[in-house]
Amino acid sequence: MPLEKSTMPGFAGSSAYYLRYMDPRNDEALVSREADEYWRSVDLYVGGTEHATGHLIYSRFWNKFLHDLGYSVEDEPFRKLVNQGMIQGRSNFVYLIPGTNKFVSLGLKDQYETISVHVDVNIVYNDRLDLDKFRAWRPDYKDAEFVLEDGEYICGWAIEKMSKSMYNVVNPDHSRHSSPVRDVPRPGRAGQALGYQGNRWCPPFPPQVLAHVLGPREVACHRRCADSG
Repeated sequence: MPLEKSTMPGFAGSSAYYLRYMDPRNDEALVSREADEYWRSVDLYVGGTEHATGHLIYSRFWNKFLHDLGYSVEDEPFRKLVNQGMIQGRSNFVYLIPGTNKFVSLGLKDQYETISVHVDVNIVYNDRLDLDKFRAWRPDYKDAEFVLEDGEYICGWAIEKMSKSMYNVVNPDHSRHSSPVRDVPRPGRAGQALGYQGNRWCPPFPPQVLAHVLGPREVACHRRCADSG
């Protein structure tokens, strides 16, 4: 794979775009002195703790560089940073016997030497693993064997940061399985906590939101989801 040598568009361009927003139709300069003195800086930057912090480090570097050259009137480009809350998801685990392709159910794992492995929550239902979907999930697991409890594989669980690497991401569109109203997750999530507070994804959503957009049967579905952990 060839080495990418053109890093300026991503490094500089994405770090100084706020200056361009002040004067987007200027064909002579990044931003005119008049426009920069009018808008001056960004009042509020809202972003996630990881992405926003990294981005602001680059932005401050470039803004101070441009300020030293006289192209930016403000030494600091952003007045305030607010991190939106981190959404937490409910992760599930299977328990693998090292050196094998055999997985032990939660209640029996202490009888074996095992390691915990994240599993896609979308193939787990009330902590019961769908064995056929698990075998089809990844090529490594197509021949997986299981030590079951009463004919079922029970997964472990934990509340963690919602992340692709932990296989606990839930697509909001999939919430339609418990409600015919697509936009329930949006007002529901907004009503659970302030924007800068972390929160779990799983319902229940606030009663006033559910009562406004759902009927009694759908409200009961959301409550059952919450009761399952």
